[in-house]
Amino acid sequence: WFSWDDIHEIEKQHLKEFFDGSSISRTPRIYKEYRDFMINKYREDPTRRLTFTELRKMLIGDVCLIHKVYDFLDSWGLINFQSSDQSKEECEEAQFSLVVEEGIPLGIRVILNPAKSSSSSSTGEKGDDKFKFPPLTSYVDVFDSSKTSKENGGAERHSPSERVCVNCLQECGSSHYFSEK
Repeated sequence: WFSWDDIHEIEKQHLKEFFDGSSISRTPRIYKEYRDFMINKYREDPTRRLTFTELRKMLIGDVCLIHKVYDFLDSWGLINFQSSDQSKEECEEAQFSLVVEEGIPLGIRVILNPAKSSSSSSTGEKGDDKFKFPPLTSYVDVFDSSKTSKENGGAERHSPSERVCVNCLQECGSSHYFSEK
C-alpha cells in the first residue's frame, strides 16, 4: 500500500492533524518530508534499529508530531522491520540501564586538613590535638578611630562639626567627604 510519490488514505486517517489544514506547521508536505527522511535514514542500515531519539535530534519541528509519525511508521513496518530482535532488546535495555561508579569523580580533588596545626595558628593549650583557627579581626580592630589617630602621630580625629579644611583652615560641616591628608 505504501508509495513514495503519494500519501495513502491509511496515512491520512491515522495522522489527521497533517491533513486538516489547522496549522501551517502541519501540512501534507511536512508530513511527507518527515516520513521520507525517517524511511531513508532506516534504509541506510536496516540491521540496526532506528530510535526516536536519533530522529528527534535530526529533525526540526514539533516533537509530538515527529513522535506520531515515528510510531505510525514503526507500527506499520515501514521502519525497523529487518532489525533483529536482539538489537530491539539492546535498545530497550539501554534506555533503562543504570551505571554505579565508585570513588571520587575526576574533576574533584580531596585535600585533607592537617591533624595538628602550627604554633602560629593555634590558640589552644599544649597537648590539644584539635585544629584551632586564629582569632578573627573585627571591624573595630581595623577601623577604630582612636587607634588610627594615635598611630598617625597622636592627633585626634575631628568630629564632623570640628572638621577643618586643610587648604583654607575653615570649619567644614560637610559629612560627605573628609580627607585626613
